[in-house]
Amino acid sequence: MKAGRILAATVAMVAMAGLMSGCVVFKGAPTAKQIGKKPRVQVAFTICASGGAKSNCPDLGNAGQGFGPDSWRVLIGLRVPKGTKAPQKFRAVKVNGDGGTVRLARSPQYASELNSKAPKRKRFRYFGYISNPVDPDGTTNAARFKVKMRVPNSVVGKRFKVRPVVGAVQATAPAVDCGNDPFTTRGVFGSEGDGTICIDSPAPDAFRNIKVKIKR
Repeated sequence: MKAGRILAATVAMVAMAGLMSGCVVFKGAPTAKQIGKKPRVQVAFTICASGGAKSNCPDLGNAGQGFGPDSWRVLIGLRVPKGTKAPQKFRAVKVNGDGGTVRLARSPQYASELNSKAPKRKRFRYFGYISNPVDPDGTTNAARFKVKMRVPNSVVGKRFKVRPVVGAVQATAPAVDCGNDPFTTRGVFGSEGDGTICIDSPAPDAFRNIKVKIKR
């Protein structure tokens, strides 16, 4: 199976060639916990495609629309305290359906957009990640991630706070551009390289941190 088809089978954000409404959202609340003897945190979450033929997602996300028949990329952002050591890349640890995985790598462009336009507190920053192009006619609709990070010394003995976000960009888009509002769709999915939703989940009024007490 070709790599693009494997990615499509694992995430499949759109069913029936994108004709049904669907968005990228978190399935259940993301969680976090301290792991190992050194101050590290594992953030776990599942993303899924709402509105698809096999979808069991909770809502339609901030975009509230399908992605159209063209290829696209998954966007995942992590808002963490400055000094956090985040991975350069990560991949799904569990997927639905016929196997394969989805891999994401650092995107300085997406991170820059989030850091300049998304909700951010003092002494916090975003790491941004983008996936390889995904074919929208896949047959499964969910992927599970567990992202491990080294926490800064400043939070040892205190609470580490993290906020994951998820979105999507059309694969032919020349850049990740959040527009004036990262919670709204920029362009039209299915047009010539113009569809982007930088934060499809969570909703602006649900933008709460996950907190983990870091033991010494």
